Amino acid sequence: MIIDIVKSMRANIVVFAVMLYYFMIARSFVQPYVLVPVYQFFGIYPLLGWVGILNVFFRDLGIPVLLYCSCALLAKQKIRPIFSISRLSLTNMLYITIMTLAVRIIFNLIESGIPFLLSGSVPMQTFRFMDIGQSLIHNALLATFFEEAVFRGFLWGEYLRQNTAYWKIAFATGLFFGIIHLGTFTMTHTALAGIFFYAPLIYLTRSIFAPILHHALMNGLYTLTNLVFYIDNQADFDAFMPVYLTILVVATIILTPIAIWCGKRFYHENRHNAQAKESLSKETKAFNISYWILIVVMIATFVRS
Repeated sequence: MIIDIVKSMRANIVVFAVMLYYFMIARSFVQPYVLVPVYQFFGIYPLLGWVGILNVFFRDLGIPVLLYCSCALLAKQKIRPIFSISRLSLTNMLYITIMTLAVRIIFNLIESGIPFLLSGSVPMQTFRFMDIGQSLIHNALLATFFEEAVFRGFLWGEYLRQNTAYWKIAFATGLFFGIIHLGTFTMTHTALAGIFFYAPLIYLTRSIFAPILHHALMNGLYTLTNLVFYIDNQADFDAFMPVYLTILVVATIILTPIAIWCGKRFYHENRHNAQAKESLSKETKAFNISYWILIVVMIATFVRS
């Protein structure tokens, strides 16, 4: 009886455990008392080189996978692959690329345009990376792969195995995707992106490569189009901002109708996946109780942050 309950709630248990690790154990103990002293002793920067790769792996992928394996062993189930690795067609890749380019430009326009219109200045951001190359390696490659492996790979597959409805999967994984990214504004738009962009991409294509491509392009274009990497002082930054915003406006006007057309074609060519009737069994009462408790906890984390 207990084993059956654990099996039905396994996806939610794993997310609860990961949140507990991230927001309590890691912040209160592991980071300040274990990782920081080790990094300081060896004089290394934890986000670069092989150390950075291991740091990102265990932070974004290693811990959830270890918890999943623990839950699987506790429920006396075999540990099986849970990633959706269906092939992504070249046509879909083209549609996703154009849509992502339009979305990235619009986001840049909003993030820079609103502060500039309100105050006439956009504060220069401080980055952990010294150059574009380091930022691209970390954000567009490492972070993208590991985050998608967790949110649209591992967790998505685990929820599907529990016969969870699509909208519940999108909501839970999207919220979780958001709260892992600290900062109220970042958390909000990341969660919305997880629910309304990344979730439909993997749902319509049935391939994890779709959200990986979108995520890599979003992060990579953010680095390549960020003026901080090209201008090193606030005065020049503000002086160039009107030109930068004008370029973004023109690009938005040109790309938006093309992106809308690509979106319609993308949905038309993949809608058979959305219309396919899943043979989902009725979710258990234990799963639903744990799911809604999880959602409440996530929303409370949003509000607190």
